[in-house]
Amino acid sequence: MDFCLFGILTIDFVNTIHTDIRDTLGEHADETALQGLEELKSCSFLSTSQQQQVTASIEHIKFFGLSTATTCGYQIVVDERVRDENIKVVQYFCCYGAGVCYEVHDYFTHSFLPATFSHYTSAPLFIHDG
Repeated sequence: MDFCLFGILTIDFVNTIHTDIRDTLGEHADETALQGLEELKSCSFLSTSQQQQVTASIEHIKFFGLSTATTCGYQIVVDERVRDENIKVVQYFCCYGAGVCYEVHDYFTHSFLPATFSHYTSAPLFIHDG
C-alpha cells in the first residue's frame, strides 16, 4: 500500500459516528504481524513485561486488525467581534467503539487507528458567561 500524506481543513467541524474502513491494512498484514509476534512471543530473552506487551499486541490485532495511523489537530478560532466575551467552547472527540471521549481544547491533537473502532467529533457547545 502507498502511504498518503494529506490534510483536511474544516471550519465548524462535526461528523457522525463512523469507522474509516479504507484505513485498514487488510488480512495479509494482520496475518504477517501475528506470525511475527507469535515467533517473538516464544523468545526466551523477553522480560515478563515484554511478553505481556507481545500478548496484548496479538490480542489487539485479533480483535481489531491493523490500521494506518491518523493524527487530528483542533484549533478553536474566535471571531474578533466576540473575542473579549466570556465564551467557553465544549466539544469532544468520541471513541464510541473504545468506550471513551476526550474533551477538545484549543490546539488539541490526537493520534489513533481510525479503522479499528467507531469514532466521531461532537458538535461544539458555546457557553456564554457560564
